[in-house]
Amino acid sequence: MQNMQRLPLMITLLSLLLLAGCPGARKQSAPPQNAGTASSAPGTPTEQAGQAPGGQPLYLVTITPLKLILDPLVGSRGRVEVLLPPGASSHTYEPKPSDAQRAAQATALIWVGQDFDAWAAKLATTANIELLPLVPPDMLMKAGASEIAKQPGADGAASTEHTAGAGDVVAQADPHFFTDPIAVAGLLPPLAEKLGQLDPAGAQDYQRNAAALIAQLMALNEQLSTKLEPLYGQPVILYHPSFSYFVRRYGMRLDGLIEAFPGKEPSPQELTKLVETAKRDKVRAIFDETLLPKQPAESVAEAAGLPVYELDPSCGASERNYQSYREWLLYNADIFLKALKQG
Repeated sequence: MQNMQRLPLMITLLSLLLLAGCPGARKQSAPPQNAGTASSAPGTPTEQAGQAPGGQPLYLVTITPLKLILDPLVGSRGRVEVLLPPGASSHTYEPKPSDAQRAAQATALIWVGQDFDAWAAKLATTANIELLPLVPPDMLMKAGASEIAKQPGADGAASTEHTAGAGDVVAQADPHFFTDPIAVAGLLPPLAEKLGQLDPAGAQDYQRNAAALIAQLMALNEQLSTKLEPLYGQPVILYHPSFSYFVRRYGMRLDGLIEAFPGKEPSPQELTKLVETAKRDKVRAIFDETLLPKQPAESVAEAAGLPVYELDPSCGASERNYQSYREWLLYNADIFLKALKQG
């Protein structure tokens, strides 16, 4: 049944893969024939303002998950560095003069979206790339409580209705798309095109790397779908919506959020309602996060008689140094399995 449900998703992903390597979808020249492997030859980047020493492009990203996505996309064409220091919140960070200096030296500053790291848009830089508008609108979730308790759709994702225009959908979207490998795959073709415009000599490399990365994300999605199939339909209460896309993609049901919007602490009445929801729906665990206060999640868990499990949405677990996007998502998938699987 699950395999049949994934068929439309696989067709969509195949289309993305073809788009990434299709010369007709690009203004740049056609990519090399071997579109299934990442580039190993750095070539000679065009000299321009905003390049790192040595002439290579320098792409500055706000958070570590973006670096895990950008590293294989950029390949040997340039460098990818993270702006946000360890332990800092992307929602509330106040840039320092040294951050402004780094941004001014970068070929591009790449950030998530207005309700996540909007402070990055205020930094002067050669180019500024907001990722949320590059995600296909039908892959976006609405922010806040509007997605809670929607039933999984035919592809393992909750069914959503978007009747507004694309701009309105983006403005209302939950920005945590990067926990969904399919949403990441969806933004790669337009992102590769933007990087190719900044570094024309590497345009074919970015297209080829995007095609290879989309194929890897397709394989990762299949692995996660199989791994998490025992959790299909399980109700989930999260501290923060960081993993709402992940929960929806893999067929779990978002049952509640302790903090639906950053900085908006839950009221006693809201916490009481979450406890009642957890008991009614037989929720098996409460999920908190690295870098967030523990007390609200622990209060709900204690009142509901449930354990607390810690997710790592920002790659902020001090004892881990993730080498890839795949490793990071699989780490968190194991947390979900440990918390929710019976037996």
